[in-house]
Amino acid sequence: MSKTTEVYLTEDDRTQIVKITSDNKPEVTQVVLDKWQNLINMLAEMMSVKAGLINKLSEERIEIYLKSDNVDNPYSIGLSDSVGQGAYCEMVIGKKQAFEIHNAKTNPLWKNSPYTLINMISYYGLPILWPDGEVFGTLCVLDNKENHFSNMFKSIFSEFKLSIEKDLELLQKHCEIKIIAEQDALTKIYNRKKIQASLKNEFDRSKRYNNVFSIVLLDIDNFKKINETYGHHVGDQILILFSSLIKQHIRKTDILGRWGSDEFLIICPGTSYEGTRSLITKMRENVMYGLIQVVREANYSYGTVTYKGSDKQLEDIVKRVYLELHTNKVKNRVEE
Repeated sequence: MSKTTEVYLTEDDRTQIVKITSDNKPEVTQVVLDKWQNLINMLAEMMSVKAGLINKLSEERIEIYLKSDNVDNPYSIGLSDSVGQGAYCEMVIGKKQAFEIHNAKTNPLWKNSPYTLINMISYYGLPILWPDGEVFGTLCVLDNKENHFSNMFKSIFSEFKLSIEKDLELLQKHCEIKIIAEQDALTKIYNRKKIQASLKNEFDRSKRYNNVFSIVLLDIDNFKKINETYGHHVGDQILILFSSLIKQHIRKTDILGRWGSDEFLIICPGTSYEGTRSLITKMRENVMYGLIQVVREANYSYGTVTYKGSDKQLEDIVKRVYLELHTNKVKNRVEE
């Protein structure tokens, strides 16, 4: 989901709305963090400045994400300013380009800024962007003395920025590849391999800590007949719609995946049998309404079971949910 914030550009005396890191972006790994740490250490040493920083932008704050580890760096990780205060970095973020200050004390627009009060009077920064242009934050250096940043320094600084952005691009590509590997191509929910791994993790956790969890196995009734009568394109439409409707009704903590051709599995951590039955009952009317808009005779059956301490192996709980599903199909006189 796209997110934005509004920064204040002090030198232009105006605000600017910018897109920031959305929720679907990957986390930065420790390997990448270690690399970035080396980069800002080199920048601080190269210019003999008090601080090299990587700042991260959120909807409300600009936070110090990493700092050079020289002993006289006055900043600390986690320190942040509210967005909209007109910080140096907001000029970088708002215009998505380099911004520099040689000596804030001699600049009428900056001489009374909070940075001047703590004697951080020189600054050079560049934006750090995701591949789609969303703002991650800034790469910058600050110092307590006047600085005129050379073209050589700016060129090296720009290369460091590009290196950081390349890392973000690789992180995102890795995340996308992982999603594709775990995703059912048709319905875009988890595939059998991923949902099976998630089920095993939940089973092992419950066995170790005696936690409760339940699973629901759902099966579209007479799916073969639907394909034969209306064509496979309608069958695919039913599968896509069915998974989408289920996803709308489960909790964020529940895990949904395509278990088989027309079978779908929901893992419900921390949920009793009664809780799972309640979930199914509440969503059934809306799910059925959606399905019959495509195929009037569409229907589905389900089985739901809760983990028991007597379930020695994962297969035990899977067998039990298939048994309940079959029992419900017999009750509904479903012909497969």
